Amino acid sequence: VTDWLTPEKAAECREGFRKFDKDGNGFLDIEELITVLSATGRTYTQQELQTAIDTISGTKGSTGITFDQFAELLQVKMAADTQNRLRARFQLFDTDNTGDISYDELKACLQGMDSLLTTAEIEEMMKKCDTDGDGMISYEEFVSIV
Repeated sequence: VTDWLTPEKAAECREGFRKFDKDGNGFLDIEELITVLSATGRTYTQQELQTAIDTISGTKGSTGITFDQFAELLQVKMAADTQNRLRARFQLFDTDNTGDISYDELKACLQGMDSLLTTAEIEEMMKKCDTDGDGMISYEEFVSIV
């Protein structure tokens, strides 16, 4: 279940789960989840958490989630965080908010980061990124090279 994590991160994840599993029963129940979420600055009602637990566990009225379910939840959250970070980085380049990065946008952003970049280097980057050859870098093209 944690094969997407390094062994060190998997151990940290397991330790974090154990830390919040106050009664040591191998489940995080609603009260324990409230503690976990409060530690991250999030607050939910018991009904909202029950709905989340039911969804995660796949069983209506479930009393808690297992470590494997907790790890799955973390994986989904981390993937969403990664997508949000990628989208934010893309939007730094896409200054006119068209959904594509033009050569001029790429040039302005890159030269803002490294004023020593030459026009030839920027043109080469554009060629490598613009895989469909339309003269623009789409979000998908951007993600594939990051």
